[in-house]
Amino acid sequence: ILLLDQDPVAYELVKRATPQGNPLYWARHLDEVMELLSSHAIGVLVADVLDGQASHVGAIKALKQSHPQLVTIVLTQLRDYELLVELINQGQVFRFHPKPGHVGTFVKNMQSALDYHKILQTRPEARQRHAVAKSDKPLLAGLSDRVLGYFRRFGVNN
Repeated sequence: ILLLDQDPVAYELVKRATPQGNPLYWARHLDEVMELLSSHAIGVLVADVLDGQASHVGAIKALKQSHPQLVTIVLTQLRDYELLVELINQGQVFRFHPKPGHVGTFVKNMQSALDYHKILQTRPEARQRHAVAKSDKPLLAGLSDRVLGYFRRFGVNN
């Protein structure tokens, strides 16, 4: 499980929802996410769609292309509604959870995401349904050269 969020409250929420025996990694910035993905087997990404004023929407889409078995839960505030709708409509998000939100609901979302990741690992037909189409829109505009380098290593170039 990998959390992309700068908020310590979000970290505590995810930590409480992480089943015992599952490692939890916390990245505060996208470059940390890329480093962790290249060195650890991550099945579930929990991410806030905004980092200050910067949007992670393009990066989340690119991550789905480079890591097709990654299951994403988005933590969001109501102000992020349009970004969330875009991700949901394009099949990029498995679940979303309001920020702040109810711990019990998030625990259920986390368990569902972990269960779904296991299905993706064992059933090719589920992987095909879960895969997202490559986008014609530039996904990686505005990302640092370091982060772009990670995506290029995984074959995402736009």
